[in-house]
Amino acid sequence: FGWVRDFIRERFLIRAIISLPGDTFRRAGSRVKTSVLMLEKKHKAEAARQPSCFVFFSEALGVDDLTPRASDTDILAARTRAEKETEKIVKGYNAYLSGKAGSAVLSSDRLKDRLDLKFCVPQFGRMAKKWRADGAQVTPLSKCVRLVEDIVIPSKFKDRKFTLIHVTYDGRCKVDKVTPGRSLKAAKMFRVRKGQLVFSQIRATDGSIGIVPPEMDGALVSGSYYVFACGDEKETAYLWAVLRSHELRADMQSLSPGSGRYVTYWPDVGRLLVPRLAQAKRRAIGRMLLDAWKKERESRDQRTKALATLDP
Repeated sequence: FGWVRDFIRERFLIRAIISLPGDTFRRAGSRVKTSVLMLEKKHKAEAARQPSCFVFFSEALGVDDLTPRASDTDILAARTRAEKETEKIVKGYNAYLSGKAGSAVLSSDRLKDRLDLKFCVPQFGRMAKKWRADGAQVTPLSKCVRLVEDIVIPSKFKDRKFTLIHVTYDGRCKVDKVTPGRSLKAAKMFRVRKGQLVFSQIRATDGSIGIVPPEMDGALVSGSYYVFACGDEKETAYLWAVLRSHELRADMQSLSPGSGRYVTYWPDVGRLLVPRLAQAKRRAIGRMLLDAWKKERESRDQRTKALATLDP
């Protein structure tokens, strides 16, 4: 689509680029990264002049329309964040129009190729300095995990039944199906073990990173996943939360060669910079997550038992 960008640059002045979150159009079934351009039609005297433009990385716009299952409190909080961010964007854009320079202004030489901010403003590792100032160690992911490749060739086990799982966008491992090896067309798959981290090559940028629960020990995932071993369960839970954070997902996008479908590759993924708090804090966070998941499972089991009593 280079010709579209050339058409824009030839006919318009680019006044602003606002990068929307990757989940903006999730409920409409689309996960393509989107940016909003503010354009001003050129006049002949301005044919060759592209000034600097205003830029903004949005985190709240478009993700304030929560599902019907969300609580009124969560819906109000999400919409309040979006409204405050909108005010911030308008204030910043007006400051740009009045000639006030700042970090939210992008020079014209950055606008000669693609027009998405991921490309124009490389953001990889931008939080490392702040994390260190806050007292955290900053470590490459490759130093925190060990890549595991327990390969299974289904065609060699035609009569054995395998459990196939995938990872959802909310970071949960889910069973796809249980099927014999003869039904699987994949040349190879990976066997996973409880407590391992399962990382989607295709959609980790959307949050598809999960921890294998005990009941899925020995299940298979497709070759589009990486499987990591990362220490005990508390450390793994902490790393799961960090990798699914906005900042780390943005860094994954910076490592990805695609602009619409963000595919991440090892060993590039190993370059991700991970903030490691003091061990006691990491383990406390991991423990809280593990306790929350345990309570969720208990609640689900109690609901299932309660409903089972209705059966005649």
